[in-house]
Amino acid sequence: MRWQKQVRGLVWGTVVIGTFAAGLVGCGGNTTPYTYNRLVVFGDSLSDVGSYRTAGLVTTFTDAGKYTINGPSSTIWVENIATQLGVAAPCAAQTGLESSGPLAGFAEAIANHSGCYDYAQGGARVTATVGPGNKALPAPDSYMGNLTVPVVTQMDNHLAVSSYTNHDLVTVLAGGNDVFMQLAGIASATVTPAAAITAMQQAGDELAAAVLSKVVAKGASRVVVANIPDISLTPYGISLGAATQTVIVQLVQAFNTRLSAGLGNSNRIVLVDLFTESQKQAATPAAYGLSNVTAVACPPPPVNPVKSIGCNAATLVAGQTAATTYEYADDVHPTPYGYKLVSDKVWTDMSLRGWQP
Repeated sequence: MRWQKQVRGLVWGTVVIGTFAAGLVGCGGNTTPYTYNRLVVFGDSLSDVGSYRTAGLVTTFTDAGKYTINGPSSTIWVENIATQLGVAAPCAAQTGLESSGPLAGFAEAIANHSGCYDYAQGGARVTATVGPGNKALPAPDSYMGNLTVPVVTQMDNHLAVSSYTNHDLVTVLAGGNDVFMQLAGIASATVTPAAAITAMQQAGDELAAAVLSKVVAKGASRVVVANIPDISLTPYGISLGAATQTVIVQLVQAFNTRLSAGLGNSNRIVLVDLFTESQKQAATPAAYGLSNVTAVACPPPPVNPVKSIGCNAATLVAGQTAATTYEYADDVHPTPYGYKLVSDKVWTDMSLRGWQP
């Protein structure tokens, strides 16, 4: 039961970036300035720009909807990348919530939005349909009613409404929610650690195969795939103790290793190593301008039952502001500054390949 309480309400993110003009692809990068027209986003909460920003949520928590410290100027990493590319800010391709119980007031009918290409949703897993917060979970984990459309289905949904062009950038970041669900299974003794590692390997294989078959093979020429950061170093991971942190690292590395191997060496893909980057930030926070990498800026439940998706400048813990240099808003999701560090890393790796405009 302790594990289930720890996992409750957690959602992670997934994203891939990619697209470049035919004929300009090469191992050495691009020597000609490139024009991007669109950002296409797949993943989980780390790339979700407002899938669950319902009227009820916003009424209860002003400026709510993203997994960070929300506010008029607060952005997450894919929004930062869009600004650097000079393209429109990403908007949620699908919105809605299937909330129940004490959170029933947040519910809103599912709606698809033409012209919006951020498919990432909080709680989404790689292929499994039930992720953190989904209505199919036992109460109270089901109360939020997250849609949790799997990343592979997100990719299919995009192909159903649009083709890739030579001026798209596609981003993919996922797998964190698979870690959380496997941890819950271990805690409830329904999954062994060995079986959980095997499941994470399979998820890594599945995401790599989906990127190649549903994105690259369908015409995307510039795709950024980010691996899972070191979740053991988040406030959530730290709270579980050293033994469980070791298990978390094993699960994350099982996924990341298979993802990297499955993607191979395609010159249409940039694989961003957020795992190593997050370890560097934890080891030398001052070098990244971070003032705290272990505490949260947003109040935890029961003060705020929905964590960072309902967090804003007025609801922060004492002494914090929206401009905080804390790394984490809640126990797994970054502050806007933390997201800036993610987009800085992505942009650096894109630039090394010559993919910047």
